[in-house]
Amino acid sequence: MQRFLSAILASVAVLAAIACASCSPEPPSTPSAQAPPGGHVVVSISDPATCAAPDGPYAHIFITIAGVAAGPNPSVSEGAAGFVDLAPLLRERPVQVDLLGKTDERCRLAMLGHGIAPAGDYRMLRVSLLGAAGDFSSIAGENRCRGAAKPTANCVVTRNGAVLPLDLPSGDSFDIGPGAIPGRQFTISPSGTTQVNISLDGCDSVVSRVESEKPGSYSFVPAARAGVLDRASTISGRVIDGATGEAIEGRAIIALEQRGEGGIDRIVMAATPDDDGNFTLCPVPDGEYDLAVVAVSSERVAYVPALLLGVPAGVATGDIPLVRSGTVSAEPATVVGQVSLLAGKRRGFGQVRVSALARAGSGARALTFTIPLPHSPAGTLMVAGPSAIPYSFTLPAASPRIGVFSASGTHFLPSAAPPAFTVEAQGCRSTKTTPSPVRVTPGGTASAPILTISTCDAA
Repeated sequence: MQRFLSAILASVAVLAAIACASCSPEPPSTPSAQAPPGGHVVVSISDPATCAAPDGPYAHIFITIAGVAAGPNPSVSEGAAGFVDLAPLLRERPVQVDLLGKTDERCRLAMLGHGIAPAGDYRMLRVSLLGAAGDFSSIAGENRCRGAAKPTANCVVTRNGAVLPLDLPSGDSFDIGPGAIPGRQFTISPSGTTQVNISLDGCDSVVSRVESEKPGSYSFVPAARAGVLDRASTISGRVIDGATGEAIEGRAIIALEQRGEGGIDRIVMAATPDDDGNFTLCPVPDGEYDLAVVAVSSERVAYVPALLLGVPAGVATGDIPLVRSGTVSAEPATVVGQVSLLAGKRRGFGQVRVSALARAGSGARALTFTIPLPHSPAGTLMVAGPSAIPYSFTLPAASPRIGVFSASGTHFLPSAAPPAFTVEAQGCRSTKTTPSPVRVTPGGTASAPILTISTCDAA
């Protein structure tokens, strides 16, 4: 028996040696050569919609995501650029997402995929879309853009049922850089699961192109942010008429804002209240935010904008009362203007975001913030076209009331300053603002100076 066992063990050793004949010995590892440990990552997408039918112009906004990668990773060597694929299966089975669809209990529209990535800090995401040259049969599920005039996997469906293709960014991809990531980076942990969420504002990303040769066409200009969701935080509350205590019948927008480039509060996401005035903003990354609220009733009664400062993620604000903007006339004001796009001595073409900025508070509390535009689907205005682009928007003709969030209730201070707003145009890697504030009156129309941007590509 002993000789029999010895023979078997010897045979196993010979077979193992043959199987590993082509193996090369592993070099001894050193601390500097070791790769960072891998962490499990899941990728999701969310969108707080403000332009959905019946009040908004769109029934659906479909985009098809074919990849999500992260980089650069500062834990690797200085010269290693490149991106890490966070959801490898997306390349084989792209996911089509309705940006106006229903969310799950954690405020997500869809789970895009999962993967393993080196642990460490990342400063940007690259999102790839399935372009016209892609394989539409590979989409996970039905391609809901089949009714468009040309083959596409990315489209808008208007509230009357028309399916219109979306022109994608150059290269069929877009980047989310440090400026759109809380803390300018996110961390993939070597332990547990890291959920990376893309907050893609579809309403702010769809631009109706006004060039005469392509009437009624749409471009996709992504307005996106990203971050890690440790938990599904929300900010909720209720917008009411301060005189009646009831919900406002009309159009209201609640904008979640954070201090951004130039020290200006920029809109992170926006929401509209339900019929009872209730609103929920989510998913909200950890941090502190300001809430800007505007409203115009169905009878064209404009309310004074309200700015609530220092709202932490995960709280309920309670009631936010709005008051009429005037004792005689409370109609909104209209601002008209033009953005001129130049490329040297030739005309340019581009997409431009037009915003209304206002000052609020005084002393250490003074700040500049973005006024949500109550009749714009996204709270800001995107315009596109060659050379001279006209724009027009309405806003309450009143300076904002300001309050500081308190769990026991917030008191808003009245503003005696005359209503005046700065118009800002952002496009073609450039930002221009009106040299002086634009003065407005209730029910009146004010003309803003022409804003010239001279870095657009030639038409």
